[in-house]
Amino acid sequence: MRKSVNWAAAVALCGVGFAAGRLTLSHPAPLSPSASAATVLSAMLAQPPGDMDEGMMKMMAAGTPGEHHRVLDALIGEWKGFVRIRMGPDMEPMEMPTTIKREWMLGGRYVSENVTSETDMGAFEGMGVIGYSNVDGVYEVGWIDNMSTGIFTEQGSYEAKTKTFRFVGKHRDPATGHTILTNSIMDVSSRDRHVTRSTIPGPDGTPYEHFYGVFERVK
Repeated sequence: MRKSVNWAAAVALCGVGFAAGRLTLSHPAPLSPSASAATVLSAMLAQPPGDMDEGMMKMMAAGTPGEHHRVLDALIGEWKGFVRIRMGPDMEPMEMPTTIKREWMLGGRYVSENVTSETDMGAFEGMGVIGYSNVDGVYEVGWIDNMSTGIFTEQGSYEAKTKTFRFVGKHRDPATGHTILTNSIMDVSSRDRHVTRSTIPGPDGTPYEHFYGVFERVK
């Protein structure tokens, strides 16, 4: 997760924007204009459930990590492996050693991801954020790296039976200006070995595997 590398559009090795919401109480306690966010949150949590309106209760539920977030535990740790990238269906793949470090952040709401690799263009560094939106009911990925200037995003689902994540994303190819659709699969059925594959359309519109990555757990 992360993945999608495509030279000058070639490198995004994985797998986020930030939102702000307005919280309201049915009977808010008076707070000074300079009250800190922590003070506001304390006032909210001090309200008995019966004093909270339905919107507030939904807002709190939306911000609480749950069972879908626990699925992301499989990603946590340090990993080493390789990625193979093909820039076209008839081109030879480029293989690069890759390391990944993932850990929980913001109270178990998101997984941060740091990726390093060596490429023919020099050292590659990327950062990702992976989470689950309680509001939209989807897994989400945000990705940035030192070989692009855009934020790559994906949305997807998790299949518990096969322990597989499936993501769909899109980005604009700087070489052609065309929008490229990506389909990615991350197999986490093994605790210590994860496999990621990603396809994009070729020149004739037929999808081909442009990214393949295998990562072994270091710890």
